[in-house]
Amino acid sequence: MFGNRFFSKSTSGTPNEPKQWKRPSRLQTHNNRNTLFDRESLNYAARSSDTFDTVEDAHQEKLNTVKTLAEDLFYSLYKTHPSMVPKSKVKAEYAHHRAFIEAAQDMPEYARLHRLCRGDELSAAVAVKTVVDASMLWMDENTMQTLNEQSQKASEVDDAINQLDDAIADTEGQKNEDMTDEELQEIADKLDEMRQEMDDLNDQHQDIQQEMDQIAQDLAGRASSGVNNAAAELSDSMDAIGGLGGGWGVGGGRLGMVDPETRKRLLNQIANNQHFRQMLRLLGRMRDLLDFSHRTKVRLAGVDRTGVTMGDQLERVMPHELAYLASDEMRPEFMRKFVEGTLMMYDNEFDALKGEGPMVICVDCSGSMGSGTGSGMTCDQWAKALAGALIEYAHRNNREAAICFFNGQICGTWVFPKTMPFQEWIEAFEGLISHHSGGGTAFEPPLRWAQGVIDEDKDFSKADIVFITDGQCAISGQYQVEFERWRDERGVKVLGIAIGNAYYGSNAVGSWCHEQVAVGLSDPTTADDESVNIFSKV
Repeated sequence: MFGNRFFSKSTSGTPNEPKQWKRPSRLQTHNNRNTLFDRESLNYAARSSDTFDTVEDAHQEKLNTVKTLAEDLFYSLYKTHPSMVPKSKVKAEYAHHRAFIEAAQDMPEYARLHRLCRGDELSAAVAVKTVVDASMLWMDENTMQTLNEQSQKASEVDDAINQLDDAIADTEGQKNEDMTDEELQEIADKLDEMRQEMDDLNDQHQDIQQEMDQIAQDLAGRASSGVNNAAAELSDSMDAIGGLGGGWGVGGGRLGMVDPETRKRLLNQIANNQHFRQMLRLLGRMRDLLDFSHRTKVRLAGVDRTGVTMGDQLERVMPHELAYLASDEMRPEFMRKFVEGTLMMYDNEFDALKGEGPMVICVDCSGSMGSGTGSGMTCDQWAKALAGALIEYAHRNNREAAICFFNGQICGTWVFPKTMPFQEWIEAFEGLISHHSGGGTAFEPPLRWAQGVIDEDKDFSKADIVFITDGQCAISGQYQVEFERWRDERGVKVLGIAIGNAYYGSNAVGSWCHEQVAVGLSDPTTADDESVNIFSKV
């Protein structure tokens, strides 16, 4: 009888085992490898934040696979060691995402952003939104339409391949040993036709994928600079907000020590509020300048181990934590705690010079403070960042601090006692930097408020005043005499800071100040120098 590729008769008359059609493995949706744990982390991020829904709503019309791209980027930022599956294992309609992911990973800022997001679902979700939003700004509609059309074709080809794959498997299953050679040959011919059709579909699949890859690579390259800048801004913001708790003993200021709802709110502010991000970046710069100014006030030789805290500084990790590294089973637990910053470590206390007393800070929030300065920031933003850095520094050095915002009247006050919990500081900080400027200007209300705080609160009885404004404002002669007498009797020092008014010279704020500093913000370098000068006086 006629032999065929599926059965061949043996000399004993018993057919050999048929060759079975090997079904190709189903293609994947994501380019990044992901485990059940990773997918659960993605689901948690999606439930806790509207980031993915926001991304889809904003960009679905421009890129019809944007939600899957966002999920892929999440895995690349969230996983400690992200890696991608072979391109041949990914559906053609999603394979072009690889170009965007690789372009993101090649950014100079990627390593820093990954360090801030790994193991942190909410931070990774916020970073995804920033990267996708920045990428979409560089995508022209015609090219994106072509990409979407090719993606739809790829989806249809994938479906056809899967259906044909099922049909081949069903046809293979029809064979049995009782069939005649003619029946077997009929099935063989049918399978040959299916395989030829499968080859044609695979060639079509490959052509579409190559075209999509080329489009995606061009788009990713075009967007890389803008995406990197956006990532740098986000990293600065996350670094700044992560450093807010440096003086509160919360393991380097990690947001994991804040209650979940506050943490979600802060990260959503970072994702959606440009003013909030700018304020965080400016605060971070102010903190660096302040630390530089006061570095000589810390005698590093006098370091003592006085307690235990949590963090990720390996040189201070306690021995029982390091013991985890000796066990293959416990090593992942050590790495998890390292990524989360929850390793138990010695708390070093520096023998720092003590501050001269509490600070009472008055910040002008009148309408003119919201005007631009030519340097990309407003007087209002600079003043709030300066005040925030001073308050944090006061707490770090065991000093009380109080602040008021004023225009024609008092429009907001906060008191920061030495014992203030970090959670309360974060909530107060949110209100402080979110306060909007507006209205006229009057100096007497904030000065009377400062007098009241110093007179009525024993914790502020030895406080000094920092007065920040962008212009002069007359106070009555009678009140000036009254204020200066009170100031001298109480031994209160008043530092006046005039923003953007260098031309006012030595009397930038008013003669009732002991010392006055004029800060021009049009030149960032000069402004930084004056900031250091201010910090050296407190």
